[in-house]
Amino acid sequence: MRADGARRRNGSRYPAHVDLRVTGWWVPRAFRRMTSIDYFTSRNRSRRLGVPSVRYRTSRHVKRIERMLHGTPVDHPSLRQLRAEAEHLQELRDARRPGHGGPPRHAA
Repeated sequence: MRADGARRRNGSRYPAHVDLRVTGWWVPRAFRRMTSIDYFTSRNRSRRLGVPSVRYRTSRHVKRIERMLHGTPVDHPSLRQLRAEAEHLQELRDARRPGHGGPPRHAA
């Protein structure tokens, strides 16, 4: 394992042999329903502090399918790499929003 490998919020390392996947910015579990201002406040705070939301699966079967579809990810990425991925995802989301320079959305 690399010395600067990403760690969980409590300081421990992620399990071995899992593919880490960034899904955006970290939000406490209690606020993940997006039904209150707390969700957006927590997301903005995590973005400002650079705390990405990292997920992983432990199933070998699912990991094999994801690797066939998306390729093999970086082994033991650093926190800097995970932050960069979260920034990239945020830029893609911002580009899809109307009025932010993204492609026009068609009415369904």
